[in-house]
Amino acid sequence: MPNTTRNARPGNPLVAVGYLRASTTDQRLSPEAQRAAIEAWAQREGASVVAWHCDSGISGGSDLADRPGLVAAIGELRAAGAGVLAIARR
Repeated sequence: MPNTTRNARPGNPLVAVGYLRASTTDQRLSPEAQRAAIEAWAQREGASVVAWHCDSGISGGSDLADRPGLVAAIGELRAAGAGVLAIARR
């Protein structure tokens, strides 16, 4: 069986997939505020965000299986050739 890690090509560090998560309605932490922060980062770094995924109303402590937006964002990395999963806050 081939070693897929060794054969995998790294993604482009100037191509990002954005991930937004909010479990509250606090505007400082809203998906819109997170998206704005990621877009500002991308502009400063000369990067492009090629896809966005979001989990709304889901706690950051939830299991990966309960966070479909994060699962989709991770899957999108390879599909988009992205080298960065951009998250505004942890």
